[in-house]
Order: sequence, then structure tokens, then C-alpha cells
Amino acid sequence: MIHQAAAFIARHFVRLQPSPTAAAHDAPLVRLSCFHGDAKWTEFVRGRWAADPCAYVDAVGRLPVDEMPDLFGCLYRGGHCVGLLAPASNVILNGLTLLCRRRSGACSSPEESCLPLPPDPRHVGNWGSIAFRSYNGLLAFMHTYFRYLTDDQARFYLHLSGGDVLVAIRIAELEQFAAVEGAVDQAVVGRHPDLLRERAQFALAVAGIKAKHPMPDDLLLLFQPALQESADDMKAVLATLAEGRRLAVRDVEAILAVLKSQLRHRTVCPGLQLTFTQRGRGETLHYRLNGQHGGGLHFQQCAPFSLAGLRSPEAVRRKLESCLSLVPEHTPHTPAEVADAPPTCGHVEYLKMGLLDVIHALYVEALARLPRAALRRLLRGVLVAGHCYGPMDPVSNIIIHAAWYSVIAPPSRPTSEPDVLGVDALLRLEVRSLAGLVAAVRAATGFSEHQAVEHLSTNRCDISSMLRRAAPETRGPAFRRASEAARHPLGEHHSSFLASLASSGPKFLDTVSSLLRSGEDKAPRHLISDASITELQKMLGRRCSPITPLPAPSRLDSSLPARRQWLEKRQRFLRTELEQLLRGYADQRPWEPTFELETICGVAKESAYLSSHCYHINFLAAAECLGISRLSPNESQLRIWATFQ
Repeated sequence: MIHQAAAFIARHFVRLQPSPTAAAHDAPLVRLSCFHGDAKWTEFVRGRWAADPCAYVDAVGRLPVDEMPDLFGCLYRGGHCVGLLAPASNVILNGLTLLCRRRSGACSSPEESCLPLPPDPRHVGNWGSIAFRSYNGLLAFMHTYFRYLTDDQARFYLHLSGGDVLVAIRIAELEQFAAVEGAVDQAVVGRHPDLLRERAQFALAVAGIKAKHPMPDDLLLLFQPALQESADDMKAVLATLAEGRRLAVRDVEAILAVLKSQLRHRTVCPGLQLTFTQRGRGETLHYRLNGQHGGGLHFQQCAPFSLAGLRSPEAVRRKLESCLSLVPEHTPHTPAEVADAPPTCGHVEYLKMGLLDVIHALYVEALARLPRAALRRLLRGVLVAGHCYGPMDPVSNIIIHAAWYSVIAPPSRPTSEPDVLGVDALLRLEVRSLAGLVAAVRAATGFSEHQAVEHLSTNRCDISSMLRRAAPETRGPAFRRASEAARHPLGEHHSSFLASLASSGPKFLDTVSSLLRSGEDKAPRHLISDASITELQKMLGRRCSPITPLPAPSRLDSSLPARRQWLEKRQRFLRTELEQLLRGYADQRPWEPTFELETICGVAKESAYLSSHCYHINFLAAAECLGISRLSPNESQLRIWATFQ
């Protein structure tokens, strides 16, 4: 089964506007979870917002529980405050969804049905059980959505947001990617495409199970993207909930009618087998229904919507600003204390793990921008010397380093063209690139490691502006420190190359930048032409001479030829299997573009029960439909992951 994953793990984030007059090292930073191991602040966080039942009392006060007695039981057993709306709205929506299911004949689990109801739904102490389960679900959501959060960080973000997951997500991203204080950009706050994708959906699925929701699939169904034609009905539901007024019976019945329609349209019958038998050039396809010919099917593409996307950007912005107003009382550390902070601070470790994700996305983007022929020539250079620090943006630095290495250290003999990246080799390259970035920032600015990591997080690993502002006598040592920290295989040659590149003047760098933008599209993430890569190699060849290769070892491992043959055989096997999977995927999803396999970015082999092997593969694929690319203008290829036996 193939799933399209988000192109970047940390692609969209809440940006705060930095002060134009403040220097990078003088700007006040929002360090929401930067406690430097201070025990009193850790205890403070652990004593904050936990299983708060107030949202349930608020929800009960807004619902006609006296006129509709079944509401109380549904709220008590399935009204979890887990979701992408405000906590009380989540309680109401989840409780009404369970009531809708019960009316249609679906039942909750026997264990939940046996739980006795408390006598007074308006007493806050009667909601402790489901509030605690919801809190566990919210923590599970945060840990799943942000893989590197500590328990204290997740608790603190939920405390600041008052249990509003959407706001908690933005606070966490603010700390990771945009730490400079300023006014929140309302336009960016209102858009968060990641919440329409698999990342948030998977986190919701985990949260529903962790919260012991009686029907966890419904929790996910409510927030999955749906057809635009359903948006008006759900907008009306959301507007009703956002008013905060007490709902009458007719209001509840209207919401139940909308939920019934939504759940019916999104629920798949497990006994239904629909098979497409033709991908025609028109919009009519032939299909088989349970093995029998079903006729022709006319379809059209519609823009999806998500319930989370219907929330008011202005309301979210106000709530975010209100939450951030609590930050100063929780972050007492001065810039001097931060400069002396130990590198083992949990805040710094969290930022480093996030930076590794960003760097991984940069390497995937660099691979996606290279045409197939050029990628085969440069893949060796990417893995050996393709570090992402340098005088240009990170993706351009990766490509330039790979082209430079292919010029000064060409392979001694022809080899088969690789198109499978090793997971360990790529991870090693990413870790070393991060070490080089930190060393370069510290050498050029005098920052502590703590400050350097924050600088990289704010600038998403792009140090080109910092290097342009640095004095020429500072850039050389910065590049040397970076090459040493990154353990570059050609350290002295590499630092000299970077120094000469940085001192070449804007004309040469503009020419290189123009080459890396030449192609069918001038967008930042377009596919570079093969001719441009060839011209780049020629330009670098005129500036750099090939180095003398190291002498070959006197005794070669006799197993190398056999290992090389095995790797080539495995490479052919993986490509064949993935191409077959992509064809099957296209046949069963004719409304999506067809995918052509480009590069395998990582392979993990897992042994399962009875010695059957399972492969987990990340790869890049170009999307086409009837010869016309359906990718957005800013995307050249898509990153996809697949699992097969």
C-alpha cells in the first residue's frame, strides 16, 4: 500500500516578524521550554494544565441535556476534548457524533456501556475520568505530531493553549522555527496545510486510541479532508459551536443531521470491492463492482476542505497572542544565562532534532530538483561531500558540493549508476552537516552552542546572509571549523573551495544561482535542466583541479565483487517492485496523477513472523497524467513511502 507523505516534515510554520533594527544576537527570544535543567521550573510545568474538566461543564451548559437525556451518556462516554477545534466544541462534536452512531444502530464498546453515569452532569468533579482520558489523548497527539517533544514540553504547550491542539501546534512550531518576538502574522496563522494531511490524521488516530474513545475511527473521520460541497453544512455547524450560546433541541437535531450525512459519505463498506479496468483519456472510466461489470463512471476533481481549516484565523490569532502573553512569567532566563547554558539543555536537544528533520527535507529537495541523468552522476558526490553549509542557500550548497566533488575526485573506474541511497549514509551526512552548520555559526558570530542552534532554527539552516555580513578574515576560519566539525573527507580542499566561492563576488554567485534556476520553471523548487548541471561542472572545473587520488590498498577484499553484484541485483528488484506498485496504485486511483519512479531515498528491511521480509521504502516519483504534470508549479517531484513484502 502506497501513501503520499508530506513533502516536508516541518514545511509550514507560524512566523513572527523580527525587529529590523535588532541584531541576531541581541534579539529577545521566546524560549518557552528552555529551563536549563532548573528543577523549580520543571516542577512548575508538571503542575500546570492537566486533566481539566472545565470544558465538559461548559459543554453541558450549552447543550439541552434535560430535554435530551441521551446526550449526557454520549458526552460522558465519547465526548472527548480531542480534536482540532476549541476544547468545548470538541466535547460537543464528539458527543453528538456518538449519539448519531447510536441512533443509526452502532454501539459503543460493552465496557463503556457498563460504566454508571454520575448523578449531576453540571458538577465539575464528575468529569474527571473522561477528562483524564482526553488528556492522555492530547499528550499522545503532541508526541505523535512532534516526534521529539519531551513530556514536560508537551504539557507546557497544552497548558499555554488551554488544551486547544491547534494553538498548541502553533506554539510548538513558533519555538522551533520562529523564536524572535514580534507581532503574529495573521495570514500565516490562518493557513496550516499540514492539518489537512496524513501527519495530523495519524496523530488524531493515535490520540483516539490512547484516549480510549469508544469509536476512535469517528474521531478521525470528522477531521479528514472531505468534498468541498460538504463545506457549507459544516461551516454552519462550526459557526453554531463558535457562538458559544446555549443550543436548543432544534440546533442539536440540525447538527446531528449534518453529522449523519458526513459519516455516511465517508464510511467505506468493508464488503465493497471496486476495481477500475480502464484509465481512459476522458473523464469516464469503466469499473467492476464485486467482480461484475458496473459500467462507466464519470468523475471530477474537487478541492477538499477540512474542519480545522474552517476555524476563524482572527480568532486563532487572538488566542495565540493571549497564550504568548503568559510566556514572560515562565521564561526568566537572561541572554547572558542563555549564552552560558549547557548544550545538554532539553530545549536545545529538541531544536537539534528538529534541525535534523529540516536538513533531511533539504536533501530530499536537492535530490528532487536534479534530473535523472544528473542525479546518477552526482549521487556519489552528494553522499560523500554534499554538505548543506556554504555561501548559498542549503539546497544550492548541496548541489554545488556534489558537482565540485565530481570534478575534483572523479571515480577511478566506471561503475554502475546508483539510484538507491543508504539510510545510514544519508543520516551520517545529515548529522555531520548539522555539526558543520553549528561550528560555522559559532566561528562567525562568537555565539554559544545554545545561541547557534537557535539561530539555525530561526533561519532554517540558511547561513548565507550571516556569511555575507561577516568580514572576509572571519569567513575563512568559519569554513575551516565547519569542515573539521563535519569531518569532511577533503577538509582542507573543501574549506579552501568554500572560501574562494564566497570571495568570488556577487557576479559569479549570481551566475551559479541562475544555472540552478534554469529549467522549464523559474520557481525555487523546479527541476534543474541537465544542461545546467553540465555547465556548472565545467565552471567549477575551470576553478578547481582534480586532486591526486589516494593509492589503492595493496590487498582488496575478495568479497567486494560479489557484494557489488548483490547490491545491483537488489537495486533491480526494488525498482521492479515499486514500479509494479505504482502501476497498481494508478489503476485503482484514476482521479490521481500517475507516478514514475525516480530515486529510492531509503530502504529498511524488517523481518516479520515466520521469516517473511517486509520492506519500508522512501522514494521520489514524478507525477504525470496523460503526459501533463499535475504537480504544483513549485514542486518537481513528490516524496512517497511504501511498504511491501
